[in-house]
Amino acid sequence: MKKLSILIFMLLTILSVGCSNEDTPELNSSSDTALSESDNKTNDQSSNDNSVDSAFEKWIEQYPNPLSGEKFTEFETLTFDKISIDNSVFENSEITLINLWASYCNPCIEEMPELEKLASEYSLEEFQIIGILSDSNNDTSLETAKEIVSKTNVTYTNILIDENIINQLLDHFNFVPVTIFVDNKGNILPIHIPGAGNYDTFKLIIDHLLNK
Repeated sequence: MKKLSILIFMLLTILSVGCSNEDTPELNSSSDTALSESDNKTNDQSSNDNSVDSAFEKWIEQYPNPLSGEKFTEFETLTFDKISIDNSVFENSEITLINLWASYCNPCIEEMPELEKLASEYSLEEFQIIGILSDSNNDTSLETAKEIVSKTNVTYTNILIDENIINQLLDHFNFVPVTIFVDNKGNILPIHIPGAGNYDTFKLIIDHLLNK
């Protein structure tokens, strides 16, 4: 399963990622116990883990995150349901996926069901999703966005953009969608997705960040 995920990862990102799948040495005889079955599994897992690490290193090298290492800006805004929300939300989960989108953006809308699939697959302690509507300062756009959320059956939190988020995110990303990942202390992690993603890509990244 891990090897299949790596293959999907490579195809989706169009990266020249070398996946080293060394064969387990053949045993010379039935009495040869140089490698036990458990040892083989350990070696295979180690090889897979190294391949995944290599894939992520090359991803980050090819798609550097301009916000890597920064703290997510202080913010205080509202969800689509008019509930107050601020930076303390990051404390809820080990990893928070932040998806910047717009009501006029078809690729943004197309990836929302993919994100929704992930929302119910992890405990809140592990993972959560927060969507940020980049054009929420326009009443018409906000109403359109609410209709989109309803039609796509999205249940994860979506929030209105505020001035501080604009200054941090929109100063670095002049396109949507873009996805970044934040830890429970509000630190922005190196890997990000500059453009639309899908379930397999998102899940591989999340599992890697959670060391699953």
